[in-house]
Amino acid sequence: MNNMKKALKVILPIALVAITVTISVCYAVLPGQTRWFFEQAWAMLNNPLPIVGVTALAVLIFLWRVVIATRFGKGALKEIKDEYEAKYAEFEAEKEHYEQELKDMNNKFNELKDNLARLCDVIPNKKVKDLAKEFDYGKDIDSDTEKE
Repeated sequence: MNNMKKALKVILPIALVAITVTISVCYAVLPGQTRWFFEQAWAMLNNPLPIVGVTALAVLIFLWRVVIATRFGKGALKEIKDEYEAKYAEFEAEKEHYEQELKDMNNKFNELKDNLARLCDVIPNKKVKDLAKEFDYGKDIDSDTEKE
């Protein structure tokens, strides 16, 4: 945040000087068109909708700055931040719990698959033995992908 304020203190004067130079050059080169442009901009700003919008925006910015600057605003913002950090920590813990549960279920599934493959291998039927080989084939694929 500090870096942002420092950058703003440098950029804002440069931008204002650049705008002033641009307007001056435009007025020196094309005075009629520059005057017409500013008359049109002034006429547009004097319409009811922009007057209300600009005024409302200025009031809202002022109120926001007042609320932020007061002790109440800082306390409220800190309270909201603490609440969100607590929720974030809660969700992280819940996520870790579900990831561990998923890992346990995956291990249990692999164990059951291995037991089924051994059981199919014990049965003398050829189709069942082929099924056991398919299970072993799947096990090789899973172990290869886990290594990557």
